Amino acid sequence: MGTVLRFLGAFPTEEELVSDILPQLIQDGDALHISYPPFEKLMLQIFADQLYEPDSEEVLLQAFRALDPEGKNYVEEDVMRDALMEGEYGFNEKEIEAFLAIAKDPQTGLIHYEDYITYVVNQRDT
Repeated sequence: MGTVLRFLGAFPTEEELVSDILPQLIQDGDALHISYPPFEKLMLQIFADQLYEPDSEEVLLQAFRALDPEGKNYVEEDVMRDALMEGEYGFNEKEIEAFLAIAKDPQTGLIHYEDYITYVVNQRDT
């Protein structure tokens, strides 16, 4: 569901997705199937109220800089992988690989986060 919401331009956190959004969409305890009418109603509300807007470039930059305390302007793959897997709503392997396919420099294997943020913001604006 998070992938669908992000594709449509809504960017809830994983916690918001689990605690706020999914309970509104799950009917009769069936978490595997979501019918269209409640989904449409919720999406219209999300867009009308401008909920779950994407983070700004500065917020994204701050997040990456937290993983780069030495100020090298890049993050190594293992550091990023560990960060993405942390917490109750950590990424799964498929999500990590999808992220790395875009974010990681194929020559160096490093994540030059300013380049990645530029890419993400440009994709968002198209």
